[in-house]
Amino acid sequence: MEAALLAEVRGMFAAGKFAEAGPRLEPAASAGDGEAMHYLGIVRCEAGHREEGRELIEASIAVLPGRADFEYHLGNALDAEGRVEEAAAAYRRALELRPNYPQAMMNLGIALQTLGKPDEAAEVLKALVAIAPRSPSAHLNLGRMHYLARRDEEAVPLLRRAAELDNKAMTLAFLSKPLDRLDRKEERDQVRDQAMAIAPPEAAVWLGLAQMFAEDGPRAAACLRRVLELDPGNEEAAFLVAAAEGKDPPAPPPSYVASLFDSYATHFDAHLVDKLDYQAPQLVRAAIERQLGPGGDGPVPPLDILDAGCGTGLAAPLLKPWARRLVGVDLSTKMVQQASLKKIYDALAVEELGAFLRRSPLAYDLIAAVDVLVYIGDLRAVFAAAAAALRPGGLFAFSVETRDIESFTLLSSHRYAHGVAYLQALLEPSGFSELENNLAILRKEGAQPVFGQVVLWQKTAGGQ
Repeated sequence: MEAALLAEVRGMFAAGKFAEAGPRLEPAASAGDGEAMHYLGIVRCEAGHREEGRELIEASIAVLPGRADFEYHLGNALDAEGRVEEAAAAYRRALELRPNYPQAMMNLGIALQTLGKPDEAAEVLKALVAIAPRSPSAHLNLGRMHYLARRDEEAVPLLRRAAELDNKAMTLAFLSKPLDRLDRKEERDQVRDQAMAIAPPEAAVWLGLAQMFAEDGPRAAACLRRVLELDPGNEEAAFLVAAAEGKDPPAPPPSYVASLFDSYATHFDAHLVDKLDYQAPQLVRAAIERQLGPGGDGPVPPLDILDAGCGTGLAAPLLKPWARRLVGVDLSTKMVQQASLKKIYDALAVEELGAFLRRSPLAYDLIAAVDVLVYIGDLRAVFAAAAAALRPGGLFAFSVETRDIESFTLLSSHRYAHGVAYLQALLEPSGFSELENNLAILRKEGAQPVFGQVVLWQKTAGGQ
């Protein structure tokens, strides 16, 4: 690529003008210029055309092998597609070509954490802190990793140093979390007040603070009021305010749920299984087996199955024995990335559940929604969409938390509980008949059992 064009494109990239760079790069890329192909691949990725962008970057490497920056950007493209293991390999190749490449070290450390390799991630991030002692993001990511591993004493100095280097409200807010767990309450409160004092007038920052301070009622409420001052139409803040006031909104905004589970993705399985004694997947599987018999060599032919709200894929191995095709859908990109690592699903999608179901008419023989409907209050729309997505006679297996109430209520956990009578009232209008409805302990919360219903419905002949 000509030097003048290269300089022009780099200037556009520095200014964030990726869309403008595309037309300038296309002629040279079409002619097989490796540099132009590489930059055009980044443009396509930035525009959301991830597969095309990644293929262009791969082609550029074939033309110009041995470039550390090309391997680094390939890693970014693969990570954006949820192919985290391949992304980590690309970052490693970049580091072989350019040892101590800070951006590649950072992203490799994050990828290894996502892959459930915290010790390897720690080694990479420690090396990064050593070569980039003034990098706030290096200290922040290593501190965050220690916090997630409950190594709070190690997390605090790293997060404190990150806050000194970047002087950002959200970094201080994160520092308050290990301080809280260490029962250093005076320091925690000082850090939280400092975070609020320096926070810029941006709704997203104040919403993030409110979420960080969720257990600190007065500070969380103050942050939410500030969000609504800055952005009166902010749906997430309005939902959280309604929850704090004891109201029952019909559902949280999708962005709230996606953000919540993105933050849990890397340690979700261990937290649910090891800490909360999570039983819902096994209970739903048992209900399905009582109806269909054992999977695999059983009497029922293989089915097209949807794992609705699949999360990290905890239910996938339990559903797979009955599956001809197993599809997972979830709102959280990072949860779906974790699910893809299990290599059990035939397809995965990041999408709001109702929208996915509505565009999948008569596509499935079985839909399983394990610990999903607790994040939806008004279930009428999702029940109707599930019926429409099922073939005649199809099964809908789900779990819900229940209370002795008429309809639904939003709990302090920001999960919904539903009344058994409410579910029954929606059964026939939604196009279903009931096969099973069993009281069960779904998990624990604060060492106390969480009760709910494990339900199996069948689409009726007149179902939608």
